[in-house]
Amino acid sequence: MKKILVIDDNKIILKCLFFLLRKEGYEVLQAESGAEAVRLLRTQKPDLVLLDLNLPPDSIDSGGLFHDGLIVIDWARRMGFAEKIPVFIISSKDPAQYQDRAHQYGIVTFFQKPVDGGELMAAIKSIQRGEAFTC
Repeated sequence: MKKILVIDDNKIILKCLFFLLRKEGYEVLQAESGAEAVRLLRTQKPDLVLLDLNLPPDSIDSGGLFHDGLIVIDWARRMGFAEKIPVFIISSKDPAQYQDRAHQYGIVTFFQKPVDGGELMAAIKSIQRGEAFTC
């Protein structure tokens, strides 16, 4: 696992995760919208996705489905370019509120913001070792 896609509309979170992951030796891709995330999933084939749940509508998605992070992942998986990519949610939302949908969309685990860098890295390394993770 070398390439991680971080999908979040918060520039501070993107920057913090970029530096944390780069320090650990990962190539970091960043998307601030659902449409940008879909493009990167299709073209860059990341090994892991860190996903915010709420994304801004943009000109490509016209305020439609791609403002919902889970829909972005579901669509990318249905199109065949993200079906085996593990996904961690990183959100300020209450994890219990999204547990059923997260399970339905095959989400590996859920981190509530602000995320603890040590816990995140431990989860990433567990996935690399092939250990099972559940929400």
